[in-house]
Amino acid sequence: MLDALVYKKNLVPERQREYQHSHKPIYYRPPRSRLYLGLYKTAFTLGVVGITYSAYSLVKARGFTSLHPLNALIDASCLLLQGKN
Repeated sequence: MLDALVYKKNLVPERQREYQHSHKPIYYRPPRSRLYLGLYKTAFTLGVVGITYSAYSLVKARGFTSLHPLNALIDASCLLLQGKN
């Protein structure tokens, strides 16, 4: 019953020879590695583009002057001098 699982041919030496004989970079040697790396690079690029677009949208909505910490401090001190809380 378990003979198909127990008495399998040992494929490790063959696969080890394939890996060591190949002159490709180590991350391209396994099967389907180009697919996996392509998906990873695509997801990473989409993430970076999304974060960059979101940050740009936030900066554009607020304006560039309100991002500097000294401007916020100056605005707060002006409000205190005018008596507004």
